[in-house]
Amino acid sequence: MIMHVVLGDNEHTGALIEKLTKRKFELITVVDAKYKGMHRRGEVVYANIEYIKSCEDLPIEFIFYTYVCKSRRGDVV
Repeated sequence: MIMHVVLGDNEHTGALIEKLTKRKFELITVVDAKYKGMHRRGEVVYANIEYIKSCEDLPIEFIFYTYVCKSRRGDVV
């Protein structure tokens, strides 16, 4: 099983979630300090980092995403 973990909920998160929801049978979690505990909206779980830590021992492959603004990206190919 794969869990896509989006670090930080910001104005760019929605576009990424839209792309990720096209992948069937994969979990999507948005992690942000503003969330207390964990709640689900549709197919997406919104939680704080403690939720991810509680999943560490599960047989899940984690893929992490975070937004980096264009001015901080450098020369990425």
